[in-house]
Amino acid sequence: MDEKDMRKLEKEREKLEEAREKLEEEKQRLEDERQAMEDERQAMEDERQAMEDERESQKEEMEDMKEEEREKAREKLKQNRKFLREKAEKLTEAQREKLEKMAHDIEITMEGVQEQIENSIAGIDFDAIGENIHKDMKNMEKGLKDMEKNIRITIKDTKNVGILNLKDITAEELDKMGEIRNSGIIIAPEELIGKVSSKIAKNTGTVIPYKKGWRIYSGHTEIDKSMLDALDEPIEFIHTGYLRICDDVTSDMIKAKIKAFHNYGHVSATEKTYGIIMARCLENYGEISKNGDDDDDDDD
Repeated sequence: MDEKDMRKLEKEREKLEEAREKLEEEKQRLEDERQAMEDERQAMEDERQAMEDERESQKEEMEDMKEEEREKAREKLKQNRKFLREKAEKLTEAQREKLEKMAHDIEITMEGVQEQIENSIAGIDFDAIGENIHKDMKNMEKGLKDMEKNIRITIKDTKNVGILNLKDITAEELDKMGEIRNSGIIIAPEELIGKVSSKIAKNTGTVIPYKKGWRIYSGHTEIDKSMLDALDEPIEFIHTGYLRICDDVTSDMIKAKIKAFHNYGHVSATEKTYGIIMARCLENYGEISKNGDDDDDDDD
């Protein structure tokens, strides 16, 4: 191989070396870009994880708050039940005492009349006895009227220790009512809420506005498939007691037959109907549980 060929090979080698260096530089550039993208991806992953952690933290805080609110509602419900029971017992005892006093007064009066009659048979002046008997009968009649008046005065004012349903009352009838001493629930037409409130002398309960056409469920109520199938159109209702959604009821049935409801008691829904029940509840001043969580009611 002559010198010319040697120079030619050297130039080719130099070109190849330059090409290799360029490839190496390009490779390094690509590697740098890849590393930059990896760093950016990691930063985004870290940010996503931080957001996820924050979301979980907020979710836990919300769950804690919900549980605390539910506990407060349960405690308030227990206190209200205890208060209503005590009020009912006191009212029953007061009524019993009044009846016993009335019976006692009548018995004393009748004993006096009987004694007058027996003495008259023994030969005492009949005219005087007749006057005394007439006088005692008048006194007994006056006593009975006084007792009747006292009873009328007692029942003039409405004392509500449970549910006072005034949904059908008129404004004229409401004007004739005395004071309302309420320690339970009052249901009244929404257009008369102001008038009803003005009648309340003492209120430790709740006044619920009622619209014509709504249903009212109190006490223990169960909603099952047959009940919903029997409805001609969707209903809206007020609930004040214990309401149980049966296992044969689906969420689609609730959507089709219950337009809305206002809860002032305890609703026990199933797992599959809990969501739609919560959505259909426009006002919740009681408790809505799922999976038959009704231990508090069983205690009562």
